[in-house]
Amino acid sequence: MTPGKKIKELRQSKKIGQKELAAAVGCSCQVISNIERDYSGISADMLDRLATYFDVPSDYILGTTTTASSRFVTLQNDDEVDLIQGYRKMGKRQRRMLLGAMEEILLKDKE
Repeated sequence: MTPGKKIKELRQSKKIGQKELAAAVGCSCQVISNIERDYSGISADMLDRLATYFDVPSDYILGTTTTASSRFVTLQNDDEVDLIQGYRKMGKRQRRMLLGAMEEILLKDKE
């Protein structure tokens, strides 16, 4: 399935029109129409906005993965990789402690 067809499918599953999608991602209806009909490609910026709007990985729209879950995450740097690897090595109690500490840090940053 082409990216344009995938976007059309995602849009229709949300029961919204091209106009509503265009407004949500900051472009014209014509841009959405052209993408859906595969008349034009998708810029990286537009792909990111569409993936964010539909809460799917951009790889899903591009057809390089069939995973549409919003729980799919692309790690951005070595720190994130280290964090995930460390978390996976922890026991249940350690994970709860880590998550609790993270919540405290985030709450303090809001103050």
